[in-house]
Amino acid sequence: MASLICSPFLLLKFRVRASRDYRLARGTLHLKQIESALRNLSSRIHDLQDELSSINAKIQELEEEEKEELRETFLRQVVPRELRNVPGIGSTLAEDILDRCFDGTLWSLKEAYLYVRGVGEKRQAAINDWVQSLEWELSSRLEKDFPGKKEVDERYKRHIADLKTRQVEVNKELESLKELGDQVEEKVQWLRQVRPRLFFRAYRGNKEASALVTKYLMGVFAEWEEMPEWFKKLIGDFGYDVH
Repeated sequence: MASLICSPFLLLKFRVRASRDYRLARGTLHLKQIESALRNLSSRIHDLQDELSSINAKIQELEEEEKEELRETFLRQVVPRELRNVPGIGSTLAEDILDRCFDGTLWSLKEAYLYVRGVGEKRQAAINDWVQSLEWELSSRLEKDFPGKKEVDERYKRHIADLKTRQVEVNKELESLKELGDQVEEKVQWLRQVRPRLFFRAYRGNKEASALVTKYLMGVFAEWEEMPEWFKKLIGDFGYDVH
């Protein structure tokens, strides 16, 4: 339907009324509440994503720490026992190497010649060959039981289990909040399309504009209607109530 032909004075009156009615409309009130609550919802989602990233990083860090501790626990038992069997080493020289340069890592044994008298080129080469052989076997040997392994495993398992429990909780809340956000966005798209100019067109006689303005004046729900569950959830958790 074509707009009514109006005098400049009447057009000005319509514009003033359109601006006022839009500002006071129930749809505008609801939209302000919804947008504010959506910002709070977005902030909560961001915080949960940060927490989830932190949890994931901590789990990975603990898993790496556990591997290192198991490796060191194993080596501190195996190296003293097997180093003495390396050709040319023996018990006495092995004790000197352990005292002077072994720090729990195989790498430290590769520098025994720098710290231990009696370790020359040939003995260092023999140590390096043994170290290389042990490094090749290390993964498979760490999978087997050895003293101290159970205690280390259980200690880390408790910490990691607590983090994974929280990880599940955060993922569940994130999924729920994202679903709520998507639902709200779908419900309020029409509200965002209404502006004062639509009121102005309605007052000039446009039927389509008039129908949308009538709906907008009632907002997401009319005063006599029951509040929708999605609105109740959003405003109840992330905004302020309205009736």
